[in-house]
Amino acid sequence: MIVDHRRQRAEITLVVDPDRLARFGEATFTGVESVALDFLKAQLPWQSGDRYDGDLLNEARKRLVKTDLFSLIQVSHADQLTADGRLPITVLLRERKPRTVRGGLRYGSDAGIGARLGWEHRNLWRRGERLRVEGNASSLIRQIDSELRKPNFYSERQALIVDFQVADETTDAYDSSHIESQAMVERNLIDRMFLSLGLGLRYSTITQVERDEFTLVYVPARFTWDTTENRFDPSAGGRLEVKTAPYLNCVGDRLLFFKNYLDYSHYLAVLEQPQVILAARAVLGGIAGNNWDKVPADLRFYAGGGGSIRGYSYQSVGPLDADGDPLGGNSLVLVNAEARLRLTETIGMAVFLDGGSAFADSYPAFDQALRWGAGTGLRYHTPVGPLRLDFAIPLNRRDGIDDSFQIYISLGQAF
Repeated sequence: MIVDHRRQRAEITLVVDPDRLARFGEATFTGVESVALDFLKAQLPWQSGDRYDGDLLNEARKRLVKTDLFSLIQVSHADQLTADGRLPITVLLRERKPRTVRGGLRYGSDAGIGARLGWEHRNLWRRGERLRVEGNASSLIRQIDSELRKPNFYSERQALIVDFQVADETTDAYDSSHIESQAMVERNLIDRMFLSLGLGLRYSTITQVERDEFTLVYVPARFTWDTTENRFDPSAGGRLEVKTAPYLNCVGDRLLFFKNYLDYSHYLAVLEQPQVILAARAVLGGIAGNNWDKVPADLRFYAGGGGSIRGYSYQSVGPLDADGDPLGGNSLVLVNAEARLRLTETIGMAVFLDGGSAFADSYPAFDQALRWGAGTGLRYHTPVGPLRLDFAIPLNRRDGIDDSFQIYISLGQAF
């Protein structure tokens, strides 16, 4: 370094020795007990011999976190290059217990008490295969769902998902029993953006006006994009889900229809202390191809209830028969807005406005009045989401149809 005080200047010369070009060496996994080594190596975003990039170490850690198999993950490199210019990598892991049992209770003044019990295995055949079985029971529905997810299905960016469901429903709208199975291939397009395509089969018996049987083959497609920072209680970002499927009745009367659904939610933190979050949601649905009364009643759109328009009974907002029972519709509009206030670490409250309706036509009839419900609620925040108590009233109540208020208790945000 040369300093010229008279001119107030300094000249600095830096000599840099880059040494040899480093390349990734062999990766060594420690602490592994039940996870297959080839599955772990598939999570690494490099091959031995590739040019070294420190950012890829963090990417490898993110991929291992997404497997949901480990409680400890450390990815580090050696201090010295090997004689051939390679940098060995060490991955230190501690496995989580692979099985989880979960359960929950809920209550709605329109639907009564409900319970949910589930079991999950996250490493069924040692390569991150996930099997989930869940039962759901209330006065309205008795249902068993299972899902098998196999990652790295012909590509590290793809997964095979096989679902199976058996359900029996008894509602004011219909009585139905169905068995359904579908298989889908899910493709990870970019981070947290997924596209899925598959094939499904559904057999159902439904009684509404009369008893009907349907054997439907369908081709489901789904697009999802989640930019929220918290799965259970988001405060920023958004969630988009788009689903579409053509259905064909392959036994009995010819029936062909297309069911489409779009659901978007967005979250914005407007204050940090106390924390205030604005949440909004919009839903659009439409069924094309047949008149609404030809579509199976349990596949039509319905509105009203705790996950829809609070303040109205389950499925009650939309076309009704002469006795006031729901008929369902071929289209759907829902809008939800909620302000969530966090008073303490665990206690919060919310005010909300819900609106929408189901419609008989394939496109929403915006010249018809939407039903609106409003209310307030308390929240008790837990690590797996808030315990929610909501009180809601119908703003445009129908005499003889709508109660003066509804109460809902469940775990998790409304949307």
